[in-house]
Amino acid sequence: MTNHIQAFVFDTTASNTGKFKVACSLLERKIERDILFFGCRHHIYEIILSTVFTICKVSPISGPDIPLFKKFKSQWDTLKITEFSTGISHCSVQDILKNDIDVILQFCLNRLNVAFPRDDYKEFLVLIIIFLGGVPPGGIKFKKPGAYHLARWMSKGIYGFKIFLFRNHFKLTKQEENSLVELNCFIIKCYAMYWFTVSNCEMAPLNDIQFLRKLHEYSEINKTISEATIGKFVNHLYYLNEECSTFALFDRRVCSETKLLIAKKIIEDSKEEEEGEDEIKDNDTPKKLVLKKSEIPLFLNDDDNTILINLVGRKSQKVFKRFKINSDFLKTHPNNWSSSNDYKIGEDIIQKLKVVNDAAERGIKLIEEFEQKVTRDENQKQFLLQVNIFY
Repeated sequence: MTNHIQAFVFDTTASNTGKFKVACSLLERKIERDILFFGCRHHIYEIILSTVFTICKVSPISGPDIPLFKKFKSQWDTLKITEFSTGISHCSVQDILKNDIDVILQFCLNRLNVAFPRDDYKEFLVLIIIFLGGVPPGGIKFKKPGAYHLARWMSKGIYGFKIFLFRNHFKLTKQEENSLVELNCFIIKCYAMYWFTVSNCEMAPLNDIQFLRKLHEYSEINKTISEATIGKFVNHLYYLNEECSTFALFDRRVCSETKLLIAKKIIEDSKEEEEGEDEIKDNDTPKKLVLKKSEIPLFLNDDDNTILINLVGRKSQKVFKRFKINSDFLKTHPNNWSSSNDYKIGEDIIQKLKVVNDAAERGIKLIEEFEQKVTRDENQKQFLLQVNIFY
């Protein structure tokens, strides 16, 4: 059974990824094999937005409540939902987003055609479209404000957009209005496009490079947010190590010339290994790219394609052995890969890799709710959990 385990998907908490006696390392040693560490990409990006929400000081937090959200929810029925004001009608928002409006609006409209695991994902997209002055298919409609507790990061974004859209009828202080401008503009300019493609494994390397670049460039708008988010994100570069960077070969956004250079590097490194030079050891595979905040400008000095090429190294070839992908297609030009059966099989394998743990979290939530209804005895709960896990 353990021979089939090639990667762990996990929340990037200290109990999973710290230095000593942490879950991921313990499991790796237990099954006695090198494992790819897939930090849950939803969790990584949630940390970023949570950081921005804290910096913007949208509202003081009192226990599980966010007072501004609580007040807005209580006054919702008194608002005329047809009398809203778009976000881009605000001069500060217009100044920040003016060069991105059309691209992001089109992305959101196209993304509405994708199936969503939860309704709030779709509501989030719809609010961005309305905020940018667009009209979603089916017309402009607003849902009644729902749960807003701290554990649900998306509720912060939904409430942030919704409150700002009704800023002319819902009383805001100047500080609250400015804070919402900062939060909403960051979400639209830096965050939304990457959040909605975050679960695509093959897109992860290029996405993380582009997202890191966005955070760095955001210093021209808000230096505090830029530095804080970069400080969080550099701790979670699991998809920019030598092995995971190979996923970019299956990313259709990456040009043929870049894929050709990546393939050549992998082939050259394979030849060196065959000639007996420094065999790659399992425990010598880095779990993530290590960068300091001070190194970001130098790292981003090259264009995205050059960075992808530079990330490839001796350990990149391991991904083909790990997932049993025939790498013969690397010897041909990328323009011909679409007709290669080996490439198609590899593309299918990589695209199906799970890099988010949403299903596991939903399963845990369901069993927690279920066990509360079945028994209150702690010993019986443990038996119940074991039965469901092994089932």
